[in-house]
Amino acid sequence: MRKAIETLKNIWKIEDLRQRILITILFVAIYRFGSYVVLPGINPGMLTKLHEQTSEGLLAC
Repeated sequence: MRKAIETLKNIWKIEDLRQRILITILFVAIYRFGSYVVLPGINPGMLTKLHEQTSEGLLAC
């Protein structure tokens, strides 16, 4: 456990890795927030119905 903490500290000291980690966390946060935004013209009921129809895959009969 202690070695893992030391590894994380060393990773955080490297500026390039720190920037990449922060950008990745930012992109994940934006994606998660965007999944809750309702788009105009999209009917959530129809989207749920479409998801139910295609839940078995494209080749399901």
